Amino acid sequence: MTGDEADEFAASHHVAILSTLKDAIAESELRYRFCRIEINESSQDFVQGSSFYPAGEAQTERARAKRLRLAKDNYAIFLRTLSWREFEGCCRGILGILGVEEPTLTQASDDQGIDFYGKLALGNRLDNFSELPGLDRRLNVWLVGQAKHYDKTRVSTPDIRELVGSVRLAQSGIASDDGRALSGFNPSLLDPVFFLFFTTGTISRDGETLAARSGMICMDGDQIATFLADNEIGLTGDVFEQDAALAWVRSHLHQ
Repeated sequence: MTGDEADEFAASHHVAILSTLKDAIAESELRYRFCRIEINESSQDFVQGSSFYPAGEAQTERARAKRLRLAKDNYAIFLRTLSWREFEGCCRGILGILGVEEPTLTQASDDQGIDFYGKLALGNRLDNFSELPGLDRRLNVWLVGQAKHYDKTRVSTPDIRELVGSVRLAQSGIASDDGRALSGFNPSLLDPVFFLFFTTGTISRDGETLAARSGMICMDGDQIATFLADNEIGLTGDVFEQDAALAWVRSHLHQ
């Protein structure tokens, strides 16, 4: 192909390629998935790394957020080094980051299909928050979920359905034990409950589709790594410290 032919080919495919790239970036943002590229803001003829920022913007919050995500791959590797119980502790820690005041990690065995749960108070997170008692203080949601420490195994639809069944049974007060495992999970009939499914592995396309259609919130290893990076877990400055991250995880193994 000559230079002129290459220029003609690029020009004729420019719009289609740009549209494809924009769709891929938008899909990544929608699914809270780290995307390694972005379209240059000054000229759509250029693609750049998603953590790039102009030198003049180095002190902005946006630049800081981009620098944090540079450590995402370190977190992904770190998650795979955890034991299954440590990963459950990590999930409990995530509830804490989300604002749950007393996140609970269920017992290691006979957990009734639920690994972690907690109640999130919405009062101070609403636009009409008041310093005095009011309606906002009565609004709470439950977060309840399962943690799967997988390396190569993919989460699929049976795993999603299993969590739904476990939570529905728990909401009905039905258990194979004496109720001890989920003694703190006691939502009222009309309490909103968010179902969470976290894994260090990946999620099949059918699994993602079922989760999205049912309203379940799933995060795979890549998404959890991004979340931990965004929240600076185990970071000293902008540098990831595995020992610090592990200490944070282990601190959530104890109630």
